[in-house]
Amino acid sequence: MHVKNLNVHTACVFTGEIKDSALTTYKENFKNSHIHGDITKIDPKEIPKFDYLLAGFPRQPFSAAGNRKGFLDERGRLFFTIVKILKEKSPHGFLLENVEGLVNHDGGKTLDTILKTLKKLATTCHGLF
Repeated sequence: MHVKNLNVHTACVFTGEIKDSALTTYKENFKNSHIHGDITKIDPKEIPKFDYLLAGFPRQPFSAAGNRKGFLDERGRLFFTIVKILKEKSPHGFLLENVEGLVNHDGGKTLDTILKTLKKLATTCHGLF
């Protein structure tokens, strides 16, 4: 298989992570990176400008692997931290990780809240969607 080189250069400008196993893997694969820790404790203004946000949040608040408290669980509110960052930085785009159990959580109300929040954000962040 031939892969065409598009001469697109990428760089990670900021990483926030607190999970030990993820930190270990990240440090092993990206030796020259600095990990800033808990993203909920960082002012979005302190994050450098970026073009695309790649983010995820823990599944435990939404799946059978946890207590299914959704946004009532501190970890479940990480989505709203992501929204604050998107509002502050208004990147070209973003990609959010699919979280197991999210689609059906609280009868679909959680996903509905997420989608409505992102649609509202689209009206305030020109070019985000």
